[in-house]
Amino acid sequence: MPANSQPPEPSPSVAPPARTGWPAAPCRRAKVVIAVVAIGAVLAGVWAVGQLACPHSDLTLAPVPAGPEAQAFARKSFLDTRDFDVKTLERFEPYGNLQSWVATAASGERCLVVDADDYGVVGVSCTPGDLAPIVDVRIWRGMRRDVFGDLPTGSVLRFEYDDGRVHVWVREPATPAPG
Repeated sequence: MPANSQPPEPSPSVAPPARTGWPAAPCRRAKVVIAVVAIGAVLAGVWAVGQLACPHSDLTLAPVPAGPEAQAFARKSFLDTRDFDVKTLERFEPYGNLQSWVATAASGERCLVVDADDYGVVGVSCTPGDLAPIVDVRIWRGMRRDVFGDLPTGSVLRFEYDDGRVHVWVREPATPAPG
């Protein structure tokens, strides 16, 4: 080594360019997208199980104006002799010749009444406010076809008042009744 020679100075290390954060951003976005899709899939699965697990009615009847028939119906169904105010009487779309009514008592009790115009009251169910009133009407031999249609003997019509609507299920017997 020459006398005046000094060992070469180490070259300054070249520092990598400063990271701007943009390469990591797509990874974060991808993770967020995956998380959102996973949460959506879980919620869709919960909804689907709920739809499959809950029985669905064959028909849902919406409220209609009670009209002047409310007072006469209250007397006919004896609701006016109980703790029911005729003003709480709700009428629903008819199911064939059957008319559904709901009345609420001052105590919160609700009554579902199913009435056939010329036949009379065919079913009543009164329950505390937190339970849905349900009326089951079984079709017996000899019941009038003009009221209940062509349902075979042994069929059941279920009326349930829930969430401001009357839901109707129609079930024919597994095996037809004789006669």
